[in-house]
Amino acid sequence: MQNKPSKAARELHKATKRARKARKQIELDLARWARWQLIRYFMWALVFCLGGVISLAILLGWWRWIFHTA
Repeated sequence: MQNKPSKAARELHKATKRARKARKQIELDLARWARWQLIRYFMWALVFCLGGVISLAILLGWWRWIFHTA
């Protein structure tokens, strides 16, 4: 005859299984959020760098045009 686990043991097993699944889902969501934050950070860094380069080019262009230093 096979020993059947008690009802409390079965419930505990189910609860730990649910908790493990929930923790895994939270970790996946957190990883996804962190990845998007990193993408957003680099996107804004790229936008500001390009904006700075373009602004500098415009200002230097105007400076040369105004003072005719070529």
